Amino acid sequence: MNDKEIQRVVMQFAFDHQHDHALRIIDVSSIREIASIEINRLRHSLIYLKKEGLIDNITDNYMTIRLTNVGINLIDDKEQFDSQFPLIVTMPEETKKMIINVENLLQGKYNSALEQYQKAVKFLYVSKPSDSLNCVKEAVGAVEALAKILLNQPSNTLGDLVRSLSDTYLKHPAMEKIIHGIYGVASDIPGARHGAYRTTDFDKYDAEYILNVASSVIIYLMRKEEIGIVEGT
Repeated sequence: MNDKEIQRVVMQFAFDHQHDHALRIIDVSSIREIASIEINRLRHSLIYLKKEGLIDNITDNYMTIRLTNVGINLIDDKEQFDSQFPLIVTMPEETKKMIINVENLLQGKYNSALEQYQKAVKFLYVSKPSDSLNCVKEAVGAVEALAKILLNQPSNTLGDLVRSLSDTYLKHPAMEKIIHGIYGVASDIPGARHGAYRTTDFDKYDAEYILNVASSVIIYLMRKEEIGIVEGT
């Protein structure tokens, strides 16, 4: 879970169980047991929620809390609650692990690729409705941004960079075709890399496939770069 998901879980649990106690007091350990949230991350979220005026902490160590009236009113406003605390509800667990892996690998000098990758994830799993075309655009754009950095060719497109990637990182011609494939999809479907000029039935599951492939490519390239297994090293 990201921080916003943890904060949402806390508030929703407190809301659902507020009538279990006369003073709406909630035992935080119950939330931990149900959601398996690491204690430091949970406490960080509780501190944030208190600063926002959404909960009160009954004990100094945040072991018991209760929702404020402001917090209750926010949850009652479903549209506002979903906007402020978006929940990734349809992401497969395997995809979530892959996303965390990619985000960890792209920290630091690869921030341009990371920003595009995170946009892709948000377009698919946070936007309502999902924006499949922009997910594809940003996912493939993240691969392109990473390739530009790795190859020190900031002006070229991914289509131009694939050959250099193949010469330096990839071990089989078919691997080159995989990258050509996702670039081809992004270049071809209307509204992804170019302005939409016709309708498309490209849906969230198609976009999820491209996101997963792009994630795998990023992980592969970063692993090769990380351990120095490239031609001539």
